[in-house]
Amino acid sequence: MHLYQQLGFTNEGMRKTNGFIAINLSMLLWAIMNDVRELYGEAMVSRNPFNLKAGEIPVAFYGSVTYSQETSTRSHEGGYGGLSVRLAPGVYSHFGGFEGHPVEQREMKEIDYSGNGNGGLLLTTQALYYGGDHTTFRIPFDHVISFHAREDGIGLSRNVGQGRPEVFSISLADANGNAIAAPPVVGWFLFNATRFLAAKMR
Repeated sequence: MHLYQQLGFTNEGMRKTNGFIAINLSMLLWAIMNDVRELYGEAMVSRNPFNLKAGEIPVAFYGSVTYSQETSTRSHEGGYGGLSVRLAPGVYSHFGGFEGHPVEQREMKEIDYSGNGNGGLLLTTQALYYGGDHTTFRIPFDHVISFHAREDGIGLSRNVGQGRPEVFSISLADANGNAIAAPPVVGWFLFNATRFLAAKMR
């Protein structure tokens, strides 16, 4: 910090660079791994809108987050086997059975977004909190079956809802204030931090 300040760079200018983000996240991950709790909350959590449980310590907070959930739709593809007889213009009668097979399509569907200043994603020593425009919830680490690495955030599967994957995608502001996807170091941090914190609860 002293070096870049002596070179004429400001904290505000440096705060938006990938290098500054990487340094802070690396320091915070080191603190989590070594249980240096006095460093929690200093680098990343200036505010959050959630009521935490007793003994819970905030670790990192992101204000602009898209929450998505895997959805599946089922349909049948195929056609009728056998003979088709024309009864009238555009009207046919089919003789024989429907020869088809079930098809399941899975996709990630955006459920909610927190970018209005009232919500976000909060990582604590015990859980993940999410507050969006339409929904707010808490996911304790002992309810998570697995964490999924993502470049722009974190994915997970819970022990409810058939373990459907859920994804939290982080947006950051560029130099002009426009929302852009978080750099991969954010996903690296969240994946490792959640796994370390969850392991400490076992």
